[in-house]
Amino acid sequence: MLVAARHVRGLAFLYAQPRVLCRGYGSRGLAFLYAQPRVLCRGLTLIEIGVVLAILAGLLTIALPSLSSITRAGLRREAGHLSSTLRGLYGEAALLGRTCRLVLDLDTNSYWAECAAGRLGIAAKEESHNGQRDEPSTERISANDDEAAVRKMLETKKTFAPVGDKSTLDGAAFADAFVQHQSEPYVKGQSYLYFFAGGQTERAAIHLTDGTNFFTLLVSPLTGRVRVVADKVAADAEEPEL
Repeated sequence: MLVAARHVRGLAFLYAQPRVLCRGYGSRGLAFLYAQPRVLCRGLTLIEIGVVLAILAGLLTIALPSLSSITRAGLRREAGHLSSTLRGLYGEAALLGRTCRLVLDLDTNSYWAECAAGRLGIAAKEESHNGQRDEPSTERISANDDEAAVRKMLETKKTFAPVGDKSTLDGAAFADAFVQHQSEPYVKGQSYLYFFAGGQTERAAIHLTDGTNFFTLLVSPLTGRVRVVADKVAADAEEPEL
């Protein structure tokens, strides 16, 4: 902004110098009016506007990755906590020689560990419908069902007891969970990931989301290794570990 302050020395000089006045004055007389300093105003040029826009674009380019990292902090934290729980449960089942499982409650976004007193087996495939596990019950046994096998499975489920405290996701939620014995990814209800006494577990992919971003926990069945991927990938996908 160009600022000019001059004392006017006559009407001839006044009218010879056109000015745009940024301040108005009351009618206090010419002597007082033209004795005051004048502020000359002008607009921004296209070059100046372009420079300002370029600076703003540069600042946004720097700020957006940092903002994205901040918004994903809760998702990354919860993925780390869940990964630690999975590795700990794998070790406990192998060292203590008993079957354990991680219960994922997709409706309440919570999870907890359960273990049996000894070694137990599970069915190769679990019945499901519309992304939810079907609960077998004695009332649903028909004449064509193997009643003894169904009852055995029901009794087996009763032998698991909670181990430790229940954890609830904070800043994240379960998008879905796929475990090897499931016929499809589950989006509601409960999903079970089993850990066996021989040092094996099930292939699994657990997806966490904050509403925009996704993290995937991939579980290896032979080693129990848990890989965290900053994206939504399938259980059989090979992605670099973070």
